[in-house]
Amino acid sequence: MGFKQSSDKIYSLMVEEGLAAKWKSEDFISLFERFKKLGFAWSPDTGKYDRLAPNELTLATPWCHTRPEPRLKCSLDHSVLFNEYGIISTRCLNCWKVVVTPRTFSELLTLEKIQIQMDCPSKCGIEVRDYVPKFYGGYFYNVGPEAGLRKYKEVREVVDEVISPDVSVILKRGCTEYEHERGSNWSITEDQLGTQQMIDLLVTINNGLLDQPNFVKSHVRRGWMLWAHMNGDFSYVDHNNGKKLFPEYKQYQDMSLEEIKESIKIKED
Repeated sequence: MGFKQSSDKIYSLMVEEGLAAKWKSEDFISLFERFKKLGFAWSPDTGKYDRLAPNELTLATPWCHTRPEPRLKCSLDHSVLFNEYGIISTRCLNCWKVVVTPRTFSELLTLEKIQIQMDCPSKCGIEVRDYVPKFYGGYFYNVGPEAGLRKYKEVREVVDEVISPDVSVILKRGCTEYEHERGSNWSITEDQLGTQQMIDLLVTINNGLLDQPNFVKSHVRRGWMLWAHMNGDFSYVDHNNGKKLFPEYKQYQDMSLEEIKESIKIKED
């Protein structure tokens, strides 16, 4: 009789104690099966699951990053732990963001200059998520509420002075998606903590998104300008030598029929 491979559902229903519980805690094969679909592969050289093509540039992003926060691992914690396993990691539990909402393309560019001058973990760009009701956003990352409050006061003061007191600046915890799914008070169970610790031990993930050379940022910023045009924010025109990205419509509503025909060279039969 051949060996029949049990399904993940069967394994999830098993009551495992004693030696079985020990084996379960060491069974990273079942745990990491999903990583194959995410572009990871086991590396005998490192003894870890590594993402394939880790140094490939990430171009499909609306964000320009100033500097990463080394104590946070967003690519792993959000994209993998939360999206794939439903776990809000211990790092996310201690993540506090100062969120700035520029109202125009011009204000977005000014905010990016502020982030570069402050040289702190941050990003800014266009908001393309359909559940976030704004066009632009800027984020300053902090570890812990104390650091978050300090950064909020600092950013609020600079934004008031350099952009406008009317620009929204708030302090929030973690990612928007967490609040939508779990409310505002999150926690991590012992089993989830064990899963996180195993993933931390056996997975390497390159935050290449954060290591953006200038030519990648130029590519992203061109997308910002197109987004501004698409949403009727013509403040970008001042940064495009006074010209719109696309020509205006030819309008005919104030012309007579004869004038319309003459303008488009329609001749009577």
